[in-house]
Amino acid sequence: MTDFKSYEFLKNSPIVEGNLFLQFHNQINLPDKEQIEKIKADHKISEIKNFNIDASVIESNKGIKSTIDKVGYRLDAGNDKSVIILRKSDVLVSFKNPYKGWDKLQDTFLSILHDINYRDQIKPKLIGCRFVNKFSLKMENKFRIEDYFNFRINFVNSYIPNLNAYSLNFVHVKDDMQANIKFSIQGDQKSETASVLFDIEILKSINIEDYLNNKYDLKKIRDFKNYIFYESLTNNTINLFR
Repeated sequence: MTDFKSYEFLKNSPIVEGNLFLQFHNQINLPDKEQIEKIKADHKISEIKNFNIDASVIESNKGIKSTIDKVGYRLDAGNDKSVIILRKSDVLVSFKNPYKGWDKLQDTFLSILHDINYRDQIKPKLIGCRFVNKFSLKMENKFRIEDYFNFRINFVNSYIPNLNAYSLNFVHVKDDMQANIKFSIQGDQKSETASVLFDIEILKSINIEDYLNNKYDLKKIRDFKNYIFYESLTNNTINLFR
């Protein structure tokens, strides 16, 4: 089993969204809104609905048929920066820019897992996190990918002369975890800047025994996420966030 090294704290974090989530094997029966309100009385609660449209016409006089299904609840802290999603198939806690830090995100996530009153219905499948990082780079003179990232994209002379946009999706597996990585960059020749979106999702399977004993391996998940982030960037890029 891999032991990940520790990385430095960055004062100017590029994180614009941080999520922790638990996905289920099964579809649970959601409680009513009044019961959900008891979980987080200080949050604004709204229903999440799916609109289903059947456009097939069986009889000429019936036309289009539509149904509305309630699939979950959105619990909003009020400033739209901290959101809890409770659905039939998952639980998700999301912090958006400004990101409040791992400890706050983890505490909120563990609190909601402890407080939900349908905990015994859940058959856990995957636990994980998703972090979206966004930042800009100067494209002065020749912009070389390898000056900022520890991977190489082959252009002529490693130069992007008239870049519009491109993206990469790749997967990295370590022990019992999987990282789904999305990287995109969009250049603007007029301003000589490149806008970078670096999206990291970590997935780890979780069994019912560990779930019931509150063994979520969140530190391991975080360490793997940090490993992907820091090892993908050169010191030139890390210096932007120090």
